[in-house]
Amino acid sequence: MRNGIRRIGMWLAALSLVSITNIVQVSAQEVTTQNTELEDKVRKNPTAINYTNLSLAYQKSKQYDKAQKAAETAISLNPKYGGGYICLAQSFEKRGNREKAAEIYEKANAKLSNYDPLIFFTSMNLGILGQTNFKERNYQRSLKYFEDSLEYAEKGSSKLDKNEQFQLHKERLPKWISKVKARL
Repeated sequence: MRNGIRRIGMWLAALSLVSITNIVQVSAQEVTTQNTELEDKVRKNPTAINYTNLSLAYQKSKQYDKAQKAAETAISLNPKYGGGYICLAQSFEKRGNREKAAEIYEKANAKLSNYDPLIFFTSMNLGILGQTNFKERNYQRSLKYFEDSLEYAEKGSSKLDKNEQFQLHKERLPKWISKVKARL
């Protein structure tokens, strides 16, 4: 699960959805300082990107309720910005509510179906939820997440066809689905 969350952070940075800095482990004092700096930045310039960065900082310090609120604010400021949805889903996922996280990814994808990075993240994150449920031997739920992930992957546009990581993910999904079905 933690590796999946770290991968999500790397994808966000790679696609410039969020200007993530200092993803590595830092001391509690450094996290508090970073949160305070981001809170000041949000007060001075309340944008969806700044609230998304604040949400990520709160997640890093395990303040998931605050992370959720910051992500919700990011979405309300710019409903077309995918980073807010991703942070909102992550805040639920990190509190163990994977169903709500998947629901948010799906709602976001339905609302922003032509937004390639969101299709990418929705499919990838549903795949991660599928793997997590597979490891927990919840095969029915795992199958649903993998099938949903494949459905979103197939919605991808020609931009995503050029993304090697996405293509590898898309190729692996039928194998995961077969693997899960063999366990049912």
